[in-house]
Amino acid sequence: MIQDFDQFYRNLLFRKAVLPNDNPSLLRDFLDSVCRVEPKVNEILSGSSQIVVDSGTDESTTIINAVTEISRSTPALRPILEEYSRKYGLELAQEFIDDYRSCAKPKVLFVAAVPYFQLVRISIALRRRGIHTYLLNLNLSDNALTGLYDASFDRHLTLPDNLLTLGAVLDALEAPLIYLQVSMAEFDFPISSFVLENKGAAKCVCEFYDVLSLYYEKEILRRYYPDSTDYHFHFEDLVFEKGDAFTCRFHPSAIEDLRRNHGTTKEIVEFHPYPLSDFTAYTDEKESDRDGLIRLVYTGRITQLDINGEFAMPEIRLGGYFLETFRRITAQGLAVELFTDPHFNIESREGFELYMEMATKDPFFSMNSGYPPHELAREINKFDFGLNLLGIDKSKLAIKETQFMAVGTKIFTYLEAGIPVIVSREWEYISEIVEENGLGIALLGSEIEQLGQRIKCFDYDQSVESIQKFNIDNSLQIHIEKLTTLFTSLIPDWHAGTQADRSV
Repeated sequence: MIQDFDQFYRNLLFRKAVLPNDNPSLLRDFLDSVCRVEPKVNEILSGSSQIVVDSGTDESTTIINAVTEISRSTPALRPILEEYSRKYGLELAQEFIDDYRSCAKPKVLFVAAVPYFQLVRISIALRRRGIHTYLLNLNLSDNALTGLYDASFDRHLTLPDNLLTLGAVLDALEAPLIYLQVSMAEFDFPISSFVLENKGAAKCVCEFYDVLSLYYEKEILRRYYPDSTDYHFHFEDLVFEKGDAFTCRFHPSAIEDLRRNHGTTKEIVEFHPYPLSDFTAYTDEKESDRDGLIRLVYTGRITQLDINGEFAMPEIRLGGYFLETFRRITAQGLAVELFTDPHFNIESREGFELYMEMATKDPFFSMNSGYPPHELAREINKFDFGLNLLGIDKSKLAIKETQFMAVGTKIFTYLEAGIPVIVSREWEYISEIVEENGLGIALLGSEIEQLGQRIKCFDYDQSVESIQKFNIDNSLQIHIEKLTTLFTSLIPDWHAGTQADRSV
């Protein structure tokens, strides 16, 4: 069990602190400084620092990595590693820094590890209101997405996975307002803690997707993570202590629970990736008109499976139920089209072959590469329904009821494609939204075998009409005012600029 949270956090900061060997001059200075403090590094270099710096071979990379590892683990060398990480960050980001500092208000700095597409949507909506947006992220698993981020923000920069480098850039920017994407658990890479510790005078709005204390009781999670559970909850406490305001995808009742959990009066705003007109694409031409086969589309990530189809911690992890859910659907003669998350390399996950096996053997199941949000709607609008359904049994789950008051974000993508959605009734809030607005069908996990019959009785044309109305009445362009109002409440002289649309 972790006893000293602060020390553990400091060790995490250096875990990924590396110096890419694409700057020979900086790297040479780093190696010279390390050798002066720690003579044993000279033995590793064997007098070949010039070769190490200039060759770029696998051997030199191995040597550099070995020196970096020594620097991470040696207290006397950590200040040197930190200094040169910061220097490297400032060199990489100088144009970004100059552009940001010269940009007139109002402006927002977005910070994320792997940026979710919600940030793209928010940025587009803000820019249409005359607000400048900048994105710093530390990882893009698919470089093909760089163009999307470049086009969606005034400026975008991907930094190495090195929090020390990020810290130097944050210091130089002196941003007045940061919008920070927070993960439910950041045990390996504590970017949120780091940003909040190093934000300076900035006001920071923290965006949660999942929230640990709304998902699990501490004693339940401790069964599986006895050593790290307390740190995970400590991390959430820190975010609520040092963050200035928060957004999440939960019903107001769950938000009140969250407020009580942390004893905070800070603003917590319900906010979703509402439909965005830029991404909306409707069509009347359906694949099912050609062959009569009803097709359901699922977009997003899948949970790692064991080779026998089982998955770890089934009472607290939900995604492992997807494969069995798909099988129960296709058994009814309904087709399922799986589109993977472009941020996520499905082939790297154990159990991928089980999905591939199903795609090979089941004529009603297929797998497709994912698309970014500005392309996705026109790729899936030819299908009949969007799927956000899980075949679960709540009596077998050790998950808090507040988690079932969350809204699955993918339903808004389906609505942008103009197709009705099928959701799990266990998730009460999203079921309420879907049924009250005529957007689709809600089913319990025990009712999946009734799906085919429900579809036959479903008034599809009326639902499509309701979806198009919902997309207008609940567009992100309308809801973005929740954020601009929040920003202004934090910084009174921050203003929303012109309300007129402008091209981005």
